[in-house]
Amino acid sequence: MNDAAPGLISTLSPAPRGVVFDYGNTLIPFGQHEMDTISAALVRFVAAHLPDATQDDIAVALRDAMTRLHRQRMETNRESDPRDVIRLAFRALGAEADEGDHVEPGVGVILDTFVTSVRSAPDSALVLGELRRRGYRLGLLSNYSLAAVIRDSLDRLGLTEYFDLVVVSADLGLLKPDPELFLETARRIELDPADILYVGDNLRADIEGAFGAGMRTAHITEHLGGAYFFEHRDENRADVSPDLTLGRLRDLTHGDI
Repeated sequence: MNDAAPGLISTLSPAPRGVVFDYGNTLIPFGQHEMDTISAALVRFVAAHLPDATQDDIAVALRDAMTRLHRQRMETNRESDPRDVIRLAFRALGAEADEGDHVEPGVGVILDTFVTSVRSAPDSALVLGELRRRGYRLGLLSNYSLAAVIRDSLDRLGLTEYFDLVVVSADLGLLKPDPELFLETARRIELDPADILYVGDNLRADIEGAFGAGMRTAHITEHLGGAYFFEHRDENRADVSPDLTLGRLRDLTHGDI
């Protein structure tokens, strides 16, 4: 491993042996535009099954369902079931969702729309490839209620090959910042938490969570405009200072120091 190579990672002492990344707004942009794309696909799906409901009413029902599940996740630090988005929306519209005809196909819409609509941040492959070249073990730890969404989109974007492991909150039923998610990631990548640098955009979920597990942290600010309609910015605050702050992902490996 070449500790003298450029980039902010080379300023850490002792040098980490592994780097674990968040996904949304770290390796891919994921904000209101992407959420709107998924929501629009779900509106079309529900409208096809409930033709008496207006698209505006469907959009409100879906938004309320997503917001309710988001609040539940924030209050419990437990992952939600994406199927409940469909169930709750149908119920709000005066219908009961059939598991085979509505719920599972609706989850398929979420998966397919996410996978086909997200794009990699410009420097993701560059940075991951450079870290690989330098000998770091690489992992990904993401909060998402449908693990296949993360893994399938990584495949489509050509990023899977860079990672030694991928952990999604849906795998364990827990949410960042629960330290157990970070500790389990460290166990699976076979490194001590102190030997891992965690890179993420969310001060609470990523930086506070990784710090609580004993990892060093890098806060990336490149995509901080990516809040969703059901998020409040105050939810993402924390009183923990990161070891590094990255204005761009490439600063980790290619920035001037």
